[in-house]
Amino acid sequence: MELSRSKRILLGIAFLAVVVFSFLGGYMLAKVRPSSYISNSAKNEIINILDKYYYTDYDKNVFETESLKAGVSSLNDPYTYLYNTYETRTDDSYYGYGFGSSDTALGLKVTKVYKNSPASKVGLAVGDYVIGADDLKIGDKKCSDISNYLKEAKEDVKLYVLRNMIEFNVTIKKELVILNPVTYKLIGEIGYIRIDSFEEGASKDFKEVLKTLEDSNIKGLIIDVRNNPGGLASEVSSILRCFITGSDAFLYLKAEKEKNPEIYRATNATKKSYDIKILMNENSASASEVFALAMNRTMNYDLIGVNSFGKNVFQTDFKLNSMENTYLHVTLGNWYGPNNEMISTDGIAPTIEVVDKKYVPLPINDSECIYETASNEVKNICYMLNEMHNANLRVDGYFDINVKYFIIDNYESEKLDYDTKKKIFDSYYEFVNKDESDKVLVKALSLFE
Repeated sequence: MELSRSKRILLGIAFLAVVVFSFLGGYMLAKVRPSSYISNSAKNEIINILDKYYYTDYDKNVFETESLKAGVSSLNDPYTYLYNTYETRTDDSYYGYGFGSSDTALGLKVTKVYKNSPASKVGLAVGDYVIGADDLKIGDKKCSDISNYLKEAKEDVKLYVLRNMIEFNVTIKKELVILNPVTYKLIGEIGYIRIDSFEEGASKDFKEVLKTLEDSNIKGLIIDVRNNPGGLASEVSSILRCFITGSDAFLYLKAEKEKNPEIYRATNATKKSYDIKILMNENSASASEVFALAMNRTMNYDLIGVNSFGKNVFQTDFKLNSMENTYLHVTLGNWYGPNNEMISTDGIAPTIEVVDKKYVPLPINDSECIYETASNEVKNICYMLNEMHNANLRVDGYFDINVKYFIIDNYESEKLDYDTKKKIFDSYYEFVNKDESDKVLVKALSLFE
């Protein structure tokens, strides 16, 4: 979570990024890790910043023997890191892959995929693990090595991906990614707004969308922050002030090296005439958790889904004078919600728990599945068929007579070739994208009846 504009200016920040992915592990696709070259001026500048702003103690002696990158990595803080910029961003687009990730023991866990991005086109999904890129693979290399490689790459890259403990690969290339953090629709008389991130401009878009829905005389509102990795404190606060009555504080940013916290207060909004439900999941982090916590604790609006991510620290960016186009992203302290409530690393618990684990299929290949043999392709197809049709097909990957006749009856094909697999694959994505297939959304809608 970033500080307000005035506080960033006071801190000497010269760079304002569209913060989308950095909150879940320091992986912003528009950034490239700098080289390991050590200069005394850069070392001293970084140490001075950490001494002045970093929220906990650290061993500065590491910088005497290690590279700058290794020195910062020794903090063991996934949210504090060095990065370079090499491309121009606007408020609504950037050049990259269109996915964000966090470092884990398995690999780079995909935490965000933008619609119509290179990542979405090759079938990456939230929850995937990128375990390699071209000749680099987890085991031989660290997550940071792979993410560094991806950020520096300019041409096509082969990604090795782990999904449901099955490995596959896709080829991806950077393209222009259009950022659209706020989308909406009407579901009967209920308004639905999805906030993909609280980046710059999200509150302006949200208020425009909210007015459009309210002009339609909605009877209720659902705000969806599932898979939202966070964003700017100023943006989430602006949205919260649309709903929170009174003038009490709903967010405190307590920088360890600052005497006074930065406090965000409500501004006496008029209570909405309709009820509001908040949807969240395990990938709702940082500013998303601020939003959910404040809406529940101050206005008693239901939180529906599963526990949120559990990120209670905030960061800001410092431009380094000693290194060209290089910035240091630094954790300053902890954030607290209404009544100084601090979330645990287990996240915020929903008031209504709804678990909705959808099967995420593997990309299909060109080969035909052979009857009375076993393969991951058949397992993949059977999982989709079971979920779509409430079938009870075996999911060990064996292509038996029950699978064969089910495909004949429902897809009019005696072969499980590419065309048939593609038909099943496309049907499945159409199925999971329907409102009625979203258990969390269905539960929320039922509460307005």
